[in-house]
Amino acid sequence: DIKPVADEALQQCTSLLAELEEERSRNKAGIVVLEAEKDVQAQLAKALDIQCSKLQADLDEQRKHQPLAAATIADDADIQQGTSLYAQLEEERSRNKANIDALEAARSAQSQSA
Repeated sequence: DIKPVADEALQQCTSLLAELEEERSRNKAGIVVLEAEKDVQAQLAKALDIQCSKLQADLDEQRKHQPLAAATIADDADIQQGTSLYAQLEEERSRNKANIDALEAARSAQSQSA
């Protein structure tokens, strides 16, 4: 008799359909939340952009009235860049020394095995 099998299949389909509807409802709610977050992020980005523009204008105005301060700011930036480049150089030197040490060890091992 096929009726019990058909009833079981219908029950499974009904259950799966209900799960699908629940998932669809959760997805819709999630989309609403994401859209709200997106709007908030856009508003924050706009506010930050306005604040940055104001700060840049204030800084430009201060530089007009205090040329020495502008030079000091530029010097500070140069010092920071130089410090960063020196740190990179030291890292490169360290890597080179490690490579040289590894090569020397390999040569030593090769000459001892020969």
